[in-house]
Amino acid sequence: MDDLVINEQIHARTVRLLNDGQDTHVVSIYDALATARRSGLDLVIVAHGDPPVCRMLDAARFRYERKRSERESAKRQRALTITTKEIQLRPVTDHNDLLIKARRAKGFLCEGDRVKVIVRFRGRERSHREYGRAMIDRFVSEVGDHRIERQVSDGDSDTTIILASVISKIDLMKSR
Repeated sequence: MDDLVINEQIHARTVRLLNDGQDTHVVSIYDALATARRSGLDLVIVAHGDPPVCRMLDAARFRYERKRSERESAKRQRALTITTKEIQLRPVTDHNDLLIKARRAKGFLCEGDRVKVIVRFRGRERSHREYGRAMIDRFVSEVGDHRIERQVSDGDSDTTIILASVISKIDLMKSR
């Protein structure tokens, strides 16, 4: 991560020195180091080339700010990734339990995530798939504002549907 080449680590004979608000000029490494020391700053390579481009700045502060900006961009990236949350039901799930899970799904959808609803069947329940579809229909009606990303599909021992938020996660981030 720390790929800064500073001060005596620079092995070029000449460098292109960037000054704040001034033109760039090619100077010897010794003159550039002397100028940086007089200013109380470090000489840092900001672009490799022939000759390398150097800037006089506080290297510790530069490292800190770069690390902080990378952490902020990683946080924004994590916030924008859409995750799929899973909610599991059974055909015999009680109505109040269904309401609690629907409220939880609404929270996930408000955050911009997808919700995969699974109704699991055991034993003889597999022969009554209509109960699973009815459970999913009740769940979808309780959740309310959503869009169906993938229709109801029957598996070997389960029935699933994937719901998504009407508003995209990027729009949610902009509104905050």
